[in-house]
Amino acid sequence: MTIRCPLCNTQNAVNEADFRGFLLQSVCPRCRANHVFVEDRGGNFPASSQLKNKALKKFYVRIAVIIIVVVTIAIAAVFLGAIHLIKNSASYKMAAELVTTSDEVISAVGGNVEISFFPDAEIKTSGNTGSATYTLTAKSETGSVRVHIRMKRQNGQWDVTSAYFMDTNNKRVDIVKKDLTPTKKEKPNKEKKPAAET
Repeated sequence: MTIRCPLCNTQNAVNEADFRGFLLQSVCPRCRANHVFVEDRGGNFPASSQLKNKALKKFYVRIAVIIIVVVTIAIAAVFLGAIHLIKNSASYKMAAELVTTSDEVISAVGGNVEISFFPDAEIKTSGNTGSATYTLTAKSETGSVRVHIRMKRQNGQWDVTSAYFMDTNNKRVDIVKKDLTPTKKEKPNKEKKPAAET
């Protein structure tokens, strides 16, 4: 004897051991739905509407859970992939090296400076030019600071234009010692030589 699953329409074979008087309990091997069929006057076992609704509800709940799990995994994969791309960029590596080797940062948080896993970054590039802004949390066992870094890219090379953090007294501490902004060089005035006397 076979019973059709009301959810996935799969024909399932049933044994005599599955019968409980005029009731028949069956688990669909395809969708794993647990059904209880009631024998009608013709000796058939159609699923009652109440039991069918319960089975459908359980089925839809399972589908919803699967969708939520898949979407969550996809979002996490995209987020971690973006972080991986940022941390492997040339601008991030330069910014991270600046923070971890800065005397000002080391003095503020102590030795063995580490950078938090989640960087706050904004990177814009167009050909060999671009700009980047980072906010990196430098931390150690004794404290932490948030370092703000601005960078520019010219001719394919990244340069730090400013980097600073606020200390415990809410005072700005710059960690870029020199002005990296290129300035125009003044041309020396050429003195006119006096005309030779004749």
